Amino acid sequence: MMGKPCIRNNPLSKFSTRILTIPAFRYLLLTRMFAITATQAQAVIVGWQVYSLTGSTLMLGLTGLAEAVPAILCALYAGHIVDNSHPKRVFALCLAALTINTGLRLVFAGGFVPLGDTALLAVIFTGIFVSGLARSFVMPSAFALLPLIIKREDIASAASWQTSAFQVAAIGGPALAGIIYAVFDAHGAWLFAFSMMAMAVLCAVLMRIEYNYQKPAQRPSAAKSIREGWVFLLQNRSLLSIMSLDMLAVLFGGAVAILPAFADQVLHTGAEGLGLLRAAPAA
Repeated sequence: MMGKPCIRNNPLSKFSTRILTIPAFRYLLLTRMFAITATQAQAVIVGWQVYSLTGSTLMLGLTGLAEAVPAILCALYAGHIVDNSHPKRVFALCLAALTINTGLRLVFAGGFVPLGDTALLAVIFTGIFVSGLARSFVMPSAFALLPLIIKREDIASAASWQTSAFQVAAIGGPALAGIIYAVFDAHGAWLFAFSMMAMAVLCAVLMRIEYNYQKPAQRPSAAKSIREGWVFLLQNRSLLSIMSLDMLAVLFGGAVAILPAFADQVLHTGAEGLGLLRAAPAA
């Protein structure tokens, strides 16, 4: 017997447009989409520049390490800072730091101020390291903002919209960066990345959240907060399994760092080909 479709089990029902009527959520969605577009674009630009300067796959691997080390070292402490601060303030300040960092690379790596190869590599790797520091605070603060903006029953819908926005940025960022690099060289590509990051900061500033933050009389120490987090994680087997699987996926997914060499040596293409290769997994 045919009955009415079960809306509750329909995946498309999670894409509720009602949640888009919340101004703060719209700005958070746009902020993350612009920021991810910028960071994905920078991955293409940095990879192509480093390989063009060195021709070394080892140096390509070191670009990932230069960002991973500060991100890993600060990850646990970042959660403690966000828990004991205003999440929006941390979020906006980190995005501002990423914008300044991108702006400096636009000036130097973009060729507006000529540098030798060694100095240029130093600027690029310093920028990667700073980016890793800032991004270690961006994600926990973004996650902490969501419950302040929407209700519990809207979490599934919010996750669907955010996932879609991420995929759009993960496809569009690398593809556009590669095309712009091929047409306008490094200065045009870096200008694109800087513009996207600046738009992210603007959206973060315009985001209004009613949040009565009260400074705790006595904050727990960072060591205590981290220890409590580990205890909770180890006791929750489902969460531990999911996070372990995600860690392995990210670890082996780092092989995309050598795509500039693959694009050049195997496919004999330029930056536009690299951009399409980086966009392919998300597509």
